[in-house]
Amino acid sequence: MFREKDLNEIIERSLELKKGTISSGNEDWHSLWDSLGHLSILVNLDQALEGKCSKITELSQATSITAIKEVLKANNLMTD
Repeated sequence: MFREKDLNEIIERSLELKKGTISSGNEDWHSLWDSLGHLSILVNLDQALEGKCSKITELSQATSITAIKEVLKANNLMTD
């Protein structure tokens, strides 16, 4: 099952961040989460979850890690 660590790694890869940036608590990377970054996150997330995200419309509005986690959990794609 998909975990928070997996999500963080996808976001880091999608936004071209150094590994561990998100878990470090440094929030300087937030400015990189623009519409193109969001699209990259969604594409990489869909690939990681074998196409299970492409039909979840709520993900297009989920513009934070917390929001993405909530949507994934609601759709039984992520554990606590």
